[in-house]
Amino acid sequence: MLPTTFKESNQVLAKPQDMTDEECMGLPIWRGNVTIDDTGSQYPALISCWKFSYEDLQAIQKTVSLFTENPFVQTTES
Repeated sequence: MLPTTFKESNQVLAKPQDMTDEECMGLPIWRGNVTIDDTGSQYPALISCWKFSYEDLQAIQKTVSLFTENPFVQTTES
């Protein structure tokens, strides 16, 4: 898997100074507060976006169930 940029990202976590670009890269993230329960309380969160290789996808399909959702898409409840 490789980290990838995304339009909502607002920060990049730098790689450790003692590592080369071949060993590690900066990690684009979104840093903010999210509501994760019905009380409306806000909690700090970091969100990153990852791109799977073909081999990653094959391994995932064989070993786990994977569910995702876009945390930046607003849903409305009736």
